[in-house]
Amino acid sequence: MATATDSEGAPLAITTSDDHTAIVWNTLSGEHLHTLTGHTGAVSAVATVTAPDGTPLAITTSRDETAIVWNTLSGEHLHTLTGHTGAVSAVATVTAPDGTPLAITTSRDETAIVWDLGSGRRLHSCFLRHPSDTVRAASNGFLVGYGPEVAYFTFD
Repeated sequence: MATATDSEGAPLAITTSDDHTAIVWNTLSGEHLHTLTGHTGAVSAVATVTAPDGTPLAITTSRDETAIVWNTLSGEHLHTLTGHTGAVSAVATVTAPDGTPLAITTSRDETAIVWDLGSGRRLHSCFLRHPSDTVRAASNGFLVGYGPEVAYFTFD
């Protein structure tokens, strides 16, 4: 599950499911706002970040080897992020110093990929030597746990 706010500041929650979907909820009213459909496998993780124009974005990962970028206000599918060759198991987001929303995804294929969420473009990829199910945002980059090791990706 991940959280965001709508244009009026109401809190939103995005939940994932084995039924290949994610759902956007208004947590104040309990209203089901959108069902995010587009994955062909179970949705395993979700993270959120705000675009430079203020639009809240959600990024879902799936066993179908993809991640999808969504506009959480409209439910619109913005980009499909392809490049992993195994189930995509984790995602974290951060805003770069220049304002670009970024995500890092990790996969059972033993890779981590950093994405520009505005364009959907792959910026960097790294072979990890072990599958990873753990990734977290840090103040100036990302932390990735894999096997007995930890990698730190920075903006520098």
